[in-house]
Amino acid sequence: MSLINKGLIFFILIGFTHPLRAQDYKISLENRFLEYYQLIQDHKIEKSMDYVNDDFLKVFSKNDLVKIFKSIYENPLLEFKVERPLILGIEGLKKYPRSDYVKFSFSDHFQVRYSKFAKAYDTASVSLKKIMRAQFIKGLESKFGKGTVQYNEETQYFQVHTEKTAIGSSKDDKTWKFLILEPEKKSSLEKIIPKEFF
Repeated sequence: MSLINKGLIFFILIGFTHPLRAQDYKISLENRFLEYYQLIQDHKIEKSMDYVNDDFLKVFSKNDLVKIFKSIYENPLLEFKVERPLILGIEGLKKYPRSDYVKFSFSDHFQVRYSKFAKAYDTASVSLKKIMRAQFIKGLESKFGKGTVQYNEETQYFQVHTEKTAIGSSKDDKTWKFLILEPEKKSSLEKIIPKEFF
């Protein structure tokens, strides 16, 4: 094989594999994010903290975050189920001196059932049930947004479906740690990640 043909094959292979390597960070980010959510689904809260942005944990105590999660899962008046998220889009990798960052969006789904509500609901009249449902939906929508909550009459679970934005950070583009961009925490988060992500 001539030197020209070998050179041509080399450039074709490089041209073919470069886009694949460029997509590696997206695959590793998605896999790590799904691992993170699986730990939350399995109630392995301490372990899930290994996937949270390190700088965030300097501002908000890991122990406090674990307590908050556990208070939700261990509340006898509440049944809470987190579902597998769906990645909707991953933006380009941004390199900074301390870490690489990627902004991405995902759909977040969870279900919540209030045992006191369920007991009262079972014995309520049709008109009272309608009022109770509306009040609970309104309360959840005030936190998660209008049109994000549905009630399943059969299971008595309120189903919440939202779209969220998150930032992945990594020093090696493989071991990603995450931070959900919550608008109400913007002033605190701007101290942790570059402002261009808001």
